[in-house]
Amino acid sequence: MAVVIGAVHNERHVEAPAGALALEFAYMESFGQATMRDATVRVEDIGRAETAQAIRDALDPIRTTWQSLIAGQVRNADALPAFILDASLTALAEFIDNPDPNVPAGLGRLWQQQIIHSREMIAIAAVATGLLGEALKTALSKVDERRTPLCRECLMTLLPEFSGGFVRGMFGAPTMSSGDAHWYEVSQQLAEDRERRITQLGILNEVSSALTSTLSLDELYEIIYTQCGRLVDTTYFYIGTLGPGPDEMTLGLMYINGERIRDYEGVPIRMGLARLVHERDRPIVVEGYFEACRERGIVPPDIVPFQPNLSWLAAPIVSGNRTIGIMAIMSPAGPFEPDEVETIGAVARQAGAAIQNARLYQARTVQANQLTAINQLARAIATIRDPQPLMRVAVQLIHDLFGYSSIGIFVSEPGSRRLVLSAQAGIENWDHLLGMTLTVGGPGIVSYAATQRRRYLANDVRLDEHYLAVPDIPSTRAEIAVPILRGEQLLGVLDIQATEVNAFTDRDIEIIETLADQLAIGLENAELFLQESRRRAELALMLRISQAANSSLLLDQVLQHVADGLCDAVELPTCVIYLYDEEGDRLLPSAWVAREGSLLDTQRVSSFIPGSDASALLEHVLTPEGTTAVIDIECCAVGEEIGQLLCTSSTLAVPFVVKQQVLGLALLASHDATYHFTAAQERLAAGVASAAALALENARLYTRSHTLGVAEERIRIAREIHDGMAQGLTAITLQLEAADQMFANKPDKARAKIARALELTRQNLEDARRSVLDLRASALQELTLTEALERRMLQFNAEHREHGLSGTFRGDGMHGRLSSRVELSLYRIYEEALDNVARHAAATRVEAELTREDDMVILTVSDNGRGFDPREALSGRRSAAGFGLVAIRERIRLLHGTFSVESHGHDGVSGATLQVRVPFEPHLEGRSERSGRAHHPREGIERGAINAVGAGGEAG
Repeated sequence: MAVVIGAVHNERHVEAPAGALALEFAYMESFGQATMRDATVRVEDIGRAETAQAIRDALDPIRTTWQSLIAGQVRNADALPAFILDASLTALAEFIDNPDPNVPAGLGRLWQQQIIHSREMIAIAAVATGLLGEALKTALSKVDERRTPLCRECLMTLLPEFSGGFVRGMFGAPTMSSGDAHWYEVSQQLAEDRERRITQLGILNEVSSALTSTLSLDELYEIIYTQCGRLVDTTYFYIGTLGPGPDEMTLGLMYINGERIRDYEGVPIRMGLARLVHERDRPIVVEGYFEACRERGIVPPDIVPFQPNLSWLAAPIVSGNRTIGIMAIMSPAGPFEPDEVETIGAVARQAGAAIQNARLYQARTVQANQLTAINQLARAIATIRDPQPLMRVAVQLIHDLFGYSSIGIFVSEPGSRRLVLSAQAGIENWDHLLGMTLTVGGPGIVSYAATQRRRYLANDVRLDEHYLAVPDIPSTRAEIAVPILRGEQLLGVLDIQATEVNAFTDRDIEIIETLADQLAIGLENAELFLQESRRRAELALMLRISQAANSSLLLDQVLQHVADGLCDAVELPTCVIYLYDEEGDRLLPSAWVAREGSLLDTQRVSSFIPGSDASALLEHVLTPEGTTAVIDIECCAVGEEIGQLLCTSSTLAVPFVVKQQVLGLALLASHDATYHFTAAQERLAAGVASAAALALENARLYTRSHTLGVAEERIRIAREIHDGMAQGLTAITLQLEAADQMFANKPDKARAKIARALELTRQNLEDARRSVLDLRASALQELTLTEALERRMLQFNAEHREHGLSGTFRGDGMHGRLSSRVELSLYRIYEEALDNVARHAAATRVEAELTREDDMVILTVSDNGRGFDPREALSGRRSAAGFGLVAIRERIRLLHGTFSVESHGHDGVSGATLQVRVPFEPHLEGRSERSGRAHHPREGIERGAINAVGAGGEAG
């Protein structure tokens, strides 16, 4: 008699002796399943005595259940007397109460004496022993554990030990016959097989627990591989899910010689013999895989190299009543044993539900992540106004939430057919590909989608004619490209790649197209925001440069501000400004800037004057309607000379035009041979030049006015010398000559003449000192204006205290230094005002104050004297106040300021107030950047000078 162990296989039958061997397996399976099912039950160790007593109390229901289970498994179950079953349950209760190995051994001997008389009884005994655990579980489940607590852990622990001792006692008695001795040897083998079976069942229990610990497909596959490796040789191991084709399955996990082969994962392969497993829905084992395929006319998959004696075991992965995949193992170590086949099949059955749950969870997670991605991308669009950060956030979101292998955004380059990779995520060390370009209409799925203006899907890139392989991402199996459109305008392409075939479902495609639409809105908004920000920045830059240029009336300062501003506007290091001379005939170098990185020939910049050829070259720029122009230096007649000066081949020329009059131009140069000026640079440079042109004109007019003022001041000094010192010296000469003639005859009159000459000499000396001081105030050499005025007031008090005249000065509202000419002029006006008070006002009190209001400096001097008529004083007649207010008025005019005089003394009201208001003009400080001024050739060349002088002007 022979039986088939485990599942019945058409491919191989494994036979063994009947009776004890087969039924011992049945015992171990029944016990193991009962034990494993109970392994997840929560237990509390409440004591063995209570459990033993529960068995004694439920002896009848347990025996009845046991008999029923035995009758369902074997014929002639009635041959097993009830008393022997009662004795067995009583012995078990005693063993649980006191685990003495003699108890199960004695029970085994009782069974051997009473019922072991034939092979049939041996089989019945083995079945009965195997069903004891199930009988206990079924009968004791009805016990009210609130009144009779059970220690299930005790049963799980002690029942195998009790059964083992029982079997050894039954088959190990020394009184056995020679036939029984044969079965004793068999029992020893059974004991070993049972231990191995228990180990296998323990592994199944661990598999069950492990499979419920995760919802990650990848982790599930790894758990299955690891546990199977504890059971059998897994030289070749793979798990595949059915599809996409009817004779295909897609690998989810592949191991060869202990190494995971990820390149095969996600790839559809031929099912081979696995098709039979799917059709028959049960495990199949063959001893020669490739030979079995050949005999059945089945083409094996090409994932395993040919080996002639390769054993193959495959089991269906079932969820519910549907096979969803295949688990297959190949081994060169020899055929698989029946119990290994059965255990591997059990692992596959357990894995089915876990894999299906993980797939459902993964699908739900993907859907949730898709909605999350749409929401988060909408938030990013609402908050991120820069296209580049927005694209980086978008690709990272898609990668993190969808799990695709690589995501990229290609941006359409304006004015060309190029697509530039501007953001990517998913592939480590892939940033070097940023900036790579594709061409609309060229090869590749991205280019094709851009050309067609619609999405393109390749769910298996190996079969797609448009797929363009990239060496950096060889694992791509599916790709989708969706154009990012604003109406009909192509903004870019969203490209997503996956490592699995058929990775993109209809739901995925719908979500990806929604993301592309959102990106189109975000990129459009970001671009509009950037344009607006750029316009604001340009306006702010022009305003800043205009304010800087208009903050001074000195031409060198204005020129420097303009040159710096133009370099800032176009972000280049070199700028040279040329202005027309006074006659408007020649362009003269007036200022330059050479920042870090500039190659400007600074040795020639001050002396190089463009000739008539250069003026002809710039003719279209130097017209009242002139605009900016990019000049190709290499193609112009004097290109070599200008190119050597600027060290460039391309230059941006910007004119300065005021009221249809061209003042000059600025040349902005890049030293990169491939540099191209953009329309935005030309527009901004033209705006800066237009804003600065008026400031340049004002500075030139001021320079001319200053020159005229200097000439007038020289005439005034000459007049004073002629009218004062010269006449004084003439009078002294006349007195001395008269004294010389009278000295011999009229010594007294001679001495009087000499005394008069001495008096005139002292007066002339005082006038000479005052004239010198009028040109240069020594008090301002080491003191600020405020300090000098305060010290002068102290000197004034010391000089006039004995006459009852004193004064005070306040200068709290004034900080910093003014230009030297403003300080000197205000100091002289202050001295003149104090001198007028002392000589003409007959006052006892004078008050002075220096303040600043916005861009004006105000000097006020008041006294409590007898007053005067301002109109008469301003008439210039010496009978009123000498030089007085006339001199003050002349100084104020040269400073472009104003002054007022209030006095009512001639109307009977005492006191007078003089108030002077002049523009604030700061003291010049050194510059950090390398810059220069250009003198006209007729004035010579000064290397390294800092200030710039306008064409035709003089240094002030």
